[in-house]
Amino acid sequence: MKALYQRIPTLRLLPSDPNITFMQANLLDESVSVSDHIHFTHRLVSLVLELGLNQLPVDDKSVITPSGGTYEGKVWGEKICAATVMRSGEPMEKELRKICKAIIVGHILIQYEPAADSQAKVYYSSVNTIVDVERRWVLLLDAIIHSGSTIIRAISELGEHGVAAEKIIVVSIFAADNGLEAIKKAYPTVKMVTSAVTKGDTKIDISRKYFGA
Repeated sequence: MKALYQRIPTLRLLPSDPNITFMQANLLDESVSVSDHIHFTHRLVSLVLELGLNQLPVDDKSVITPSGGTYEGKVWGEKICAATVMRSGEPMEKELRKICKAIIVGHILIQYEPAADSQAKVYYSSVNTIVDVERRWVLLLDAIIHSGSTIIRAISELGEHGVAAEKIIVVSIFAADNGLEAIKKAYPTVKMVTSAVTKGDTKIDISRKYFGA
């Protein structure tokens, strides 16, 4: 793990403990029911989202408690928004809206042509509907990172609308090591958050059962 952080210093992982691995195992277990699969997806997503939000810059804030005391807390230092990679990131968006009720969310649809050497292509984007997107931090949601090409194209799309790479936080549930390496090579300052790093040849697809297809 230390070597991984040395190669990708912008990566943050959920601390591995029995509860986390329990959720991961149930999420990936093909024999788990659809309802349980959705349940564990939401549980794990909420944790990686909180970790992602913890990467935002903060300012000090002093508040008065009901008993008249003072509590020294924190408040986000800049505005935030989110961009969802359509389908894969949609289960994450639902949980994000529970955590940040008023957050503005844009959507990016990225697909590939049938050709074997096809590049990731943006077929739809609503990033331009996010007011002042170039001044905001962006949580980029994609449940599973494989080769990293989809995220790289999504980051490029955000960049075309003025978002600086260093203000993007990629949030995923699982991420392949080679995908993370590819993202880091293309955009060294982009922050990445996930619950676990997998080997590049590991096949993971949680959206099929989540969406019932």
